[in-house]
Amino acid sequence: SEYDIAVAFMDGTYFPKDYEIAYEYFINNVPTFEDLQEDISIHKNPKTADALYRLSQMYRFGYGTTANEHRANQYLKYAALCGNKKAQSVISSKNIDMGD
Repeated sequence: SEYDIAVAFMDGTYFPKDYEIAYEYFINNVPTFEDLQEDISIHKNPKTADALYRLSQMYRFGYGTTANEHRANQYLKYAALCGNKKAQSVISSKNIDMGD
């Protein structure tokens, strides 16, 4: 799947590590913020939650894209709402403002 390819490029498994390619695979295969706001329940699955979390980290640290804290926090929020435990932990431990 596109998710698996993105993870392989991000982690450097099967392919050389390439954040830009990973970013493209993730960004083109996750629900939009509008879709998530409309009905997040249909997007609650481990792969979507992980992809959203990984995108949050890519935006936070500028991996494969320009760093953008606001966008990172948006993806982090949706990752947490989709059930990603790492995102939930980051939000609770850092008291990140999840307002849009």
